[in-house]
Amino acid sequence: MTEPIRSAAMGRERLFDDPSIDIVLSAAIPRDRPWIAIRAMRS
Repeated sequence: MTEPIRSAAMGRERLFDDPSIDIVLSAAIPRDRPWIAIRAMRS
């Protein structure tokens, strides 16, 4: 079960590192949103 989680995390990191992306929208579970928002702002 850890493989899908690892794959999702790697895909998410690729999105944050892509310089062509200017905005990130999230429909994540509320408990996950702060981490995603902070990571997006750091990119």
